[in-house]
Amino acid sequence: MNIDSRGYRAQYYKSSGNPVTADFTLYCNNGTWYGDDGAFTATQSNTYSYVFRVAYQGSCYLKLYDRGNGGEWADGHLS
Repeated sequence: MNIDSRGYRAQYYKSSGNPVTADFTLYCNNGTWYGDDGAFTATQSNTYSYVFRVAYQGSCYLKLYDRGNGGEWADGHLS
């Protein structure tokens, strides 16, 4: 994740394996959270990104959810 001129940019590279149904969510330390435009299918050797077009929220982190098996991964805080 990085700060984009339009907000916070989430990015995921699917390096290998079977397709997964993935979903980004942005969580901020001020108590707000933001969903993306919904789940997407991630396939091998492709990069997916989404810009959360929100005003500066201070420190935030990103979670990527695998809607197929319930897995989740968190990115470090960015402020």
